Amino acid sequence: MKNQKSNKRYNAILFDIVGTLLTRQSADFQVFAGRCQETGITIDLDTARRGWKQSERWIF
Repeated sequence: MKNQKSNKRYNAILFDIVGTLLTRQSADFQVFAGRCQETGITIDLDTARRGWKQSERWIF
């Protein structure tokens, strides 16, 4: 058995139940679009993405 080459592709497999280990976070522009919609401002995700990129350029 020692001379056989290992074909393992993974060292470990993690099972995450109900976000215990990993949590999915929305991108900043998605949060921005959601907040706009909560206040009654209609904005689509593409426009929010472009606006967010522009604001990052302005800040930095």
